[in-house]
Amino acid sequence: MSAVLGALVGALATGGGAYISGRYAAKTQKKQARREVYRVFLSELTSVHMQIAKIRELLFYLNPHGEADPNTIKAELADLKVKVGRLRDLEVGVRLEGPQSVASPANEATRQVSRIEHRLEFAHSRNLQDNDLLRVMEVVEGEYGSLDELVGRVHCEAPKHL
Repeated sequence: MSAVLGALVGALATGGGAYISGRYAAKTQKKQARREVYRVFLSELTSVHMQIAKIRELLFYLNPHGEADPNTIKAELADLKVKVGRLRDLEVGVRLEGPQSVASPANEATRQVSRIEHRLEFAHSRNLQDNDLLRVMEVVEGEYGSLDELVGRVHCEAPKHL
């Protein structure tokens, strides 16, 4: 009888240990997947953020004084368009991984990046002068400030969920 009871206790302990190990492994695997999704998204968001800063400088501060080559601006805008497309794809992964406290600012940041990209394209393609350029610049500067805050929120929230 004690041998049977001992075997039963051993089996329960082994089964319980396997269950706990399995749950821990699954949880760890999910965290690793989430970490990679966040890492790639944040890397691309940071790259896009820096690209926008560079284009703002070229378009609004150097170009009006003839110090920026229009072809350079065009090439930078083309590169930005590719990066924004990748960012949109990566943002879907962040939304799927969640939680909402990370997904929401990631979505807002991606939308803000798209708005800024379109305004920069507009300003460059229309070859705006003086007051028109100044108006677009003011809008972009406000949106860029908002983007700074959103990037900060994503960077702040993501580590809390790893």
